[in-house]
Amino acid sequence: MSKGPGHIERTLVALFESNPDGAFSTGELVTAVYGVNRYGAEKKHEVAVLRTARKLTWTGWTSLRGETWGRGLVFYNTGSAYSYGLARLRAEGFAERYGSNRLVSVHARLKGDHADLIARGGRWWMFAQQERAKLGFQNDPETQSLIDVVKAKNDAELAALGAHF
Repeated sequence: MSKGPGHIERTLVALFESNPDGAFSTGELVTAVYGVNRYGAEKKHEVAVLRTARKLTWTGWTSLRGETWGRGLVFYNTGSAYSYGLARLRAEGFAERYGSNRLVSVHARLKGDHADLIARGGRWWMFAQQERAKLGFQNDPETQSLIDVVKAKNDAELAALGAHF
């Protein structure tokens, strides 16, 4: 019989709620829960953290699988385009390619080259909103009307592109 959320779930929920625009790798979650880095933790600790984190979709957080060596998961907030963009760049291995100050370079990239993608109406913003809808969250009317306008514009561009082929 359950007595409520356990230590792992409480820690992850607190971490997610205190960092709504963040994105966390498996190693960072293990460190937050157990206080040891990923390499100091045992496999059973990593499995327990991942099992719990995957169950927390009710909080609006989900994961992307990394494309680089190790193919770990990166958890992000579906309600935040910034969080999705951060997770996407981390999953693609952008952070690993850019030296010692990796996360700073990812944040700089999001505020520079990728700012239009995470801005309201941008492609990554749209994707984050679609993922949010898949998890059962409702958008406010203003956001939903913007999504409909952008979706109609994209459909028209695709139709025009298809007419040329």
